[in-house]
Amino acid sequence: MRSAVHAALRLTAVVGLLATLAPARADQWSVEKAGFNLYRIAGQSVYIRTDGCDDAPAKGVVNVQKEDGARRLTFNDSAARCTVRDFLVPVEVEWSEYSVLLTRDQANNWYRVTDSDMYLKTLGCISRAITEPAVLDLKRDGTGWVRFADGRRCGVEHAFRRMTL
Repeated sequence: MRSAVHAALRLTAVVGLLATLAPARADQWSVEKAGFNLYRIAGQSVYIRTDGCDDAPAKGVVNVQKEDGARRLTFNDSAARCTVRDFLVPVEVEWSEYSVLLTRDQANNWYRVTDSDMYLKTLGCISRAITEPAVLDLKRDGTGWVRFADGRRCGVEHAFRRMTL
């Protein structure tokens, strides 16, 4: 019963979040840099993961629109343009340790938990394999450690789930 109530509350929170994401123009948001190729929508717990935003401003108003099958992010006051990889929301975890199979993402320091929509923004993770077993040791807020089968460890800055917009 208690988990059903928690699930209902989470669903209500997600629905409320989606409603607040609908600005006057559905493809325009104010953002601030939250990491390399990662922007947080101002006032929201929603992140935009990008490619090619190396020289983009640290904050500003952006437009996101589809172009040739991909979503592109452009800054209103800059010539900077980049590709949108994902919209992400931080996750709260219920357990502290998970045995998982991690797939290295194309971008540095990003991993996807194989067969899931969970993504990890990591720090100092060096992997020669594309996919390998690991144990996630996470705090409730999604931060923590990755321990690979060979004993290597690296930090998890945050765990995210992909969000469809």
